[in-house]
Amino acid sequence: NSRPVGGASSAAAAPAAEVDIKKITMTVMDECSRLIQDATGKQKDKIDELNAEIRKLKAMIVKHETRIRTLETKTKDQEKQLVSQGILLNNNGHGDDLDPDEV
Repeated sequence: NSRPVGGASSAAAAPAAEVDIKKITMTVMDECSRLIQDATGKQKDKIDELNAEIRKLKAMIVKHETRIRTLETKTKDQEKQLVSQGILLNNNGHGDDLDPDEV
């Protein structure tokens, strides 16, 4: 009768502890999964919001590029009319007909 002290209860407690560890592991894994899904959902919403903003900005850029091209065309047409009337333009120092001291 030389049993270790608590030998019988220790053997019975081992499976219970193993079950507790499995329950805790499952609970922790479920919580981690839930947190990851929440974070992923928030990130997806933010990405969708940023993509919508990028589309708006691209549309605005295209609109301004079109407006600039139209204005440049009108300006060139006006310059051609003035030159044809004999009015010379300096083009604010950006023309091809610059004097050497204007370079």
